[in-house]
Amino acid sequence: MIDPDVLGQRLLTLRKYYSKNVLNLDKDISQTELAQKCGLNQNKIHQLEFGGKGRIESFISLLNFYISNGFNPLWIVTPDNGEISLYTAIEEVTDEIMEPADEDESANYYADQIVEEERKKTEFFEAMEANFNRIFG
Repeated sequence: MIDPDVLGQRLLTLRKYYSKNVLNLDKDISQTELAQKCGLNQNKIHQLEFGGKGRIESFISLLNFYISNGFNPLWIVTPDNGEISLYTAIEEVTDEIMEPADEDESANYYADQIVEEERKKTEFFEAMEANFNRIFG
């Protein structure tokens, strides 16, 4: 289980990284600006970044924002993330899904892949919610 202070520090690090490397800004975006981008208020961002506290709904909203910007959710929530990439390899996942193993496979192949990806996402977010509830209960 990840320490709430470590989780908060990672969220703060991501905001700074997002400011400089995604938005190409000279300074960090404020908590208020980030909150507007992900549908939260500044207080909720502050609670999450400083001490990893807050409601699961706020955490999921912020996590979804970072995922939508290409960041790897496992980097955020895995206790020892030293071997985990900060970014999600979207291109690799997309190529894997779009390339059938055999030319003769039917269109069901693609549907099965989409269903499997959705199942993995559901499992991930259920596990995230359970961990969050254990931490912040």
